[in-house]
Amino acid sequence: MNSRPNAPTEQSDRSSSSVPTRHLPTCVIVLGIALVFVLLVVGALALLIGPDLMASIHQIRGTTYYEQGNLDLAIAEFDQAIELRPELASAYVDRGLAFQGKGDPARALEDYIRRSRSNRS
Repeated sequence: MNSRPNAPTEQSDRSSSSVPTRHLPTCVIVLGIALVFVLLVVGALALLIGPDLMASIHQIRGTTYYEQGNLDLAIAEFDQAIELRPELASAYVDRGLAFQGKGDPARALEDYIRRSRSNRS
């Protein structure tokens, strides 16, 4: 037994002089695993949902970005909607509006023409 009641023990000396443990790498690993899991779930859902619904989701997201004024992201979403469903006439109109908002009337006109052609087929 220790004769001095307030004297530090060997164990407490070691813990007070040790370098604090870092939990950041563990957090990063956990977040990385969570991100991979989310991406796998989203990919699986995309396969289950099908291209028609995914195209609609991209178009809705594009419209949201357009309304927020983020035209580059809006165009990227409309591009994905059109890639999944080239016959989706409204996606061409929406992308044309985004191009027009960016000051690119030539590309906007191309999309409006594509829209009119997709309505005929």
